[in-house]
Amino acid sequence: DGVLNCSGGALSCTDDATSNAELCDGADNDCNPATADGSGDPLNGLACDGADSDLCEEGTFSCSAGSLVCSDFSANNPELCDGLDNDCNPATADGTGEAWLGTACDGTDTDLCEEGTFQCVGAAQLCDDVTGDAAELCDNVDNDCNAATPDGFDEPTFGDSCDGTDSDLCEDGAVVCAMGALECSDDAAGISESCNGLDDDCDGVIPADETTDLDGDTYPVCNDCDDDPASGGTINPGASETCNGIDDNCSGLADDGASTCPCPVSYYGGKPYQICAGSSVTQVNWRAAEAVCNASTGYTLAAVGTEQENDFIYGEVASSLNPPADAVWLGGTDFCGGGGGNCCEGTWSWTSGDTWAYTNWAPDVCCGAEPNNFNGTEHTLEIGRNGDSTWNDVDGGTLNFYVCEFQP
Repeated sequence: DGVLNCSGGALSCTDDATSNAELCDGADNDCNPATADGSGDPLNGLACDGADSDLCEEGTFSCSAGSLVCSDFSANNPELCDGLDNDCNPATADGTGEAWLGTACDGTDTDLCEEGTFQCVGAAQLCDDVTGDAAELCDNVDNDCNAATPDGFDEPTFGDSCDGTDSDLCEDGAVVCAMGALECSDDAAGISESCNGLDDDCDGVIPADETTDLDGDTYPVCNDCDDDPASGGTINPGASETCNGIDDNCSGLADDGASTCPCPVSYYGGKPYQICAGSSVTQVNWRAAEAVCNASTGYTLAAVGTEQENDFIYGEVASSLNPPADAVWLGGTDFCGGGGGNCCEGTWSWTSGDTWAYTNWAPDVCCGAEPNNFNGTEHTLEIGRNGDSTWNDVDGGTLNFYVCEFQP
């Protein structure tokens, strides 16, 4: 960099002491081929930041092909929410590199509605949802953002007991929300009072007939078919049924299942009839049949007042008959006084005292139309001998089946 001069009898070089630095420029700045290009460059080896978005100097400068190159090839350093300057940029807010920053979030309230956003506060993730609980109203809207919560769940009356539009006052339903409106789920039929001593219809009143027992048999009026004290309390649902034409056990039928009745009981017009016919019944004469009937309180041999009653009686016995061998006694006779012993031929009456009005005498079969008083001894009435519901007069000593009728 200098020239030789002769000064004071000696040669001297005019090159000053300043060295030429070997810069990174592809030139041999220090004129020394052995010196690497850029080795004297002031930036060579210093820390540097690469092309990423952060400002962190994670590499060093080196000289390559006459240019300084930074060796920072690391990925971007996101600014995490940790109180540290992760991206080496003081101007970047803490946590700005978090994926969740600014996204919707739900706070600590009971609903699931995301009414806030995530923020980085004090190096910690925090949801800024500070709204109150969103009540689930009955409006067909998911107010609390929770599909599992029934609509209207937070209404003050939701789930309360309630009474519907039925006739009782019982709250046997609950307040529910249907199609955005509160209603009562009580859609059952009205509960009526039953005879149990309870307030079934919830009106606050137990009917007097459920608590009153007039005849002292422990059954209240409503459950006792005869609560008259004059009956002595012998007629009630717990009584045994006896053969007396009375509904002793309040079943709705008199003498049903009464073990004291000699024959099975059937019913016509609400009255009991004992059907004494069939293989289990002994055939007897007319007076014996009347005696058997009379042995059951209020019963006599049957008196027939209408065609319908006649058909009923025949229908009950027909399957037990083998005509002309078999027939059935009725309570008709032309003995004077209903069987007193003096013959009043042709003047028929019922032993029960019922009015003699209807007849169904058989037409002429062999010995003249009935009644024909054949042989002069036929003063009692039978049915079924001819294989149908017609009547014959016959000797009272004949052995027949019989039907007893209760006479109120």
